[in-house]
Amino acid sequence: KLDGKKINEADIGYIINIFDFLPVKFLFYKPDGDFPAEIKILWDENILDYIKFETTFFAVFHLLERLTELITEMTKLSIKPKNRCY
Repeated sequence: KLDGKKINEADIGYIINIFDFLPVKFLFYKPDGDFPAEIKILWDENILDYIKFETTFFAVFHLLERLTELITEMTKLSIKPKNRCY
């Protein structure tokens, strides 16, 4: 549903286009021993040439909100994720 492109980074990794001109790298690392689970969202190093600093937080907030909605929907429907970005 988010049209993410799977990449071979982290335990689960996708490139998701926030806007047509703005892809972000979404990386999820499963917990490992003493290390907790971790999510990283990475931008192009030139992001501030295109949008304001505050807008990056707004965009990430909405991306995480949408992912939460989709996971909640899948849980209610008892759908098991297939390591895909929805």
